[in-house]
Amino acid sequence: MQYAKICFILSVFQLLFFASSAQEQGDTLEPFFKSKKFESTAYVQAGVAATQMFGGAAATSHFSLHWVINGKFVVGGHYHLLSSRNNITPLTYPDYTKKIYAAHNFAGVSFGYIFFHDKKFSLQPELAAGWANVKFTRFDTVTVKRNYGGIIPAVYGTWNATKILRIGIGLNYRIIIGERFKDLTSGKLSGVGGMVFIRLGRF
Repeated sequence: MQYAKICFILSVFQLLFFASSAQEQGDTLEPFFKSKKFESTAYVQAGVAATQMFGGAAATSHFSLHWVINGKFVVGGHYHLLSSRNNITPLTYPDYTKKIYAAHNFAGVSFGYIFFHDKKFSLQPELAAGWANVKFTRFDTVTVKRNYGGIIPAVYGTWNATKILRIGIGLNYRIIIGERFKDLTSGKLSGVGGMVFIRLGRF
């Protein structure tokens, strides 16, 4: 499992490095951002994901705004939140008789590159990084909040249905970095996710 995670992360980095280092035009390679024109467009994206979190299955909702340069280079701002009810009592206070439900948020920025942007189907590797947290109330009185760093490599496949509407699926791996709280470790907050999304915007 650990080997598969490493391979997935390295694959995303490799695709992003390839995209940012060169663009192939005919038989020649052109440097990053070299272009005879500059086009700036944007889109908003909304999606839901099934993922691993707290040692089990969870669901997250995703919202993001993206700036697209020349139809290929993408810079985005992201907000993700936990949309399922996950009991974390076994990880925090296993002797407590009531269930403790967690809230989770992620906010960050991303860089991506769209392959086949002018085709009906496109492929987009992306790397996002930012802030994440977990918040819960224990014993019905005390609220606990833990802050973390988050890194999310992802790959999206998109059906470019129209010029303003696109539908797609994605695969990501959420890497959470920070201090553990009892048995609530970074590993319990990290995990693979699969998502479906829609994009609205002319690009």
